[in-house]
Amino acid sequence: MTTAGDGSSAEAGWAGRVCFADGPDGFACRPCELIVPVAARDRALELIREFSGPEQRQRIEETPLRRADSAVARRDPLARFLLLSGMSDPLTVIRELRSEGIDAQPNHVFFAHCEQDCCCGPHPSQLGTGWVQGSPVYATRARAAPVYATPVYATPVYATPVYATGEAKTTGKRRSSVKVIAEAEAKDIIGRLTGAGGMAVAGQDIDVVVLDTGFPRQEFRSASLGDPDPLSTVTDAPDADGDNRIDPVAGHGEFIAGLVKSIVPQSRVAVVNVLAPEGDGDEVVIAQAIDALGDVRPRGAVLNLSFGGYLLDGKAPVLASAIRDAQARGWVVVASAGNDATCRRTYPAALPDVVGVGAVGPDGPAPFTNYGPWVRACAPGVDLVSTFFTGFIADAELGECKGWAKWSGTSFSAPIVAGTIILEMRAKQITAQEAVARLIDAPGLLRLSGLGTVVNRV
Repeated sequence: MTTAGDGSSAEAGWAGRVCFADGPDGFACRPCELIVPVAARDRALELIREFSGPEQRQRIEETPLRRADSAVARRDPLARFLLLSGMSDPLTVIRELRSEGIDAQPNHVFFAHCEQDCCCGPHPSQLGTGWVQGSPVYATRARAAPVYATPVYATPVYATPVYATGEAKTTGKRRSSVKVIAEAEAKDIIGRLTGAGGMAVAGQDIDVVVLDTGFPRQEFRSASLGDPDPLSTVTDAPDADGDNRIDPVAGHGEFIAGLVKSIVPQSRVAVVNVLAPEGDGDEVVIAQAIDALGDVRPRGAVLNLSFGGYLLDGKAPVLASAIRDAQARGWVVVASAGNDATCRRTYPAALPDVVGVGAVGPDGPAPFTNYGPWVRACAPGVDLVSTFFTGFIADAELGECKGWAKWSGTSFSAPIVAGTIILEMRAKQITAQEAVARLIDAPGLLRLSGLGTVVNRV
């Protein structure tokens, strides 16, 4: 296991809060933390004391993953888990606990969009080209030195950094791949945002919740996006670390909300902060944010998760429990498939009943998109235009932010699908689940091998 630095300064990015399990099945997690079932708490602490010594037990902090009102509200899907922190080597502790039959797991970290040699056949972008090349995962940024590749082949926050090297892995400090553009280049989306009635109707039900970087602060907010929904977390800013350049995923949530509204201008969209400016968010924080969402039956609503990562043994019971419970309460979950050009399953996109979304471009499957039978849909994800910060001029390379930007990645394919689901719900007066059945799962729809049903609203 490698740890991303000591977090000793504001310049350290995610140093000190992200560590990596290296190897072909690599993943990222929070250092010093692990999760155990509440029912196994006493036995887990006893075993930790045995193989780590009593001094380790004295450092451990316990955090139950339950809602404060769970005793009087609905059943809490996270109440059966306990977060233990203070472990010097959590992955070793997890292996020891699992050898004793305790289903311990890391607190996985996911990135706003790790990999392995895959055996799912050629990448969809290579099908029908008449030529063969090696596994496309070796052509992604994840295995490349962190020198900036051609933007269309890079993800909006760069590929998942589990297999990266250098500063990009140890600190998360990378150049944003967003392209700031002038209003003239955004005329099509401006027309869609302003030509169909504008903002959401007061008092209407929520349509889409975006768990991401949060809603932009007032001084940087694009006027075209409007005011934040009451559910939103107003935290996002271009340069949180003060290094005079836009942070790697700053503006990510705003951009996604703008894409949803470009499809359904009157939709009610909330953006809730679960990701740091470098793009990382952990399983516990994300699951708790999902668990805090209200009940949206019978009509339903969409939860957009434009991030993902890989797991130890393919298990994330905390996240899976929160999503399963949200689905039972009427939420349709749409998640980006990832940008590592691999068929290795990424989560939450590969969880049951989640609509995992890959990316296509003008010429077919995007070369960076993840793919496989677990990807249920695909949508445009190359050089999309949407709302972005305004009034930030410190970044000499990107130039002044004027409210609009262009970005690529499956992170932005997901909200295209989310918005289209809402559009179908409104047009046909049906539930979110019924809209998914019509748009994604119905027979006879256009599908691409490894990328699922094509959804094209751009």
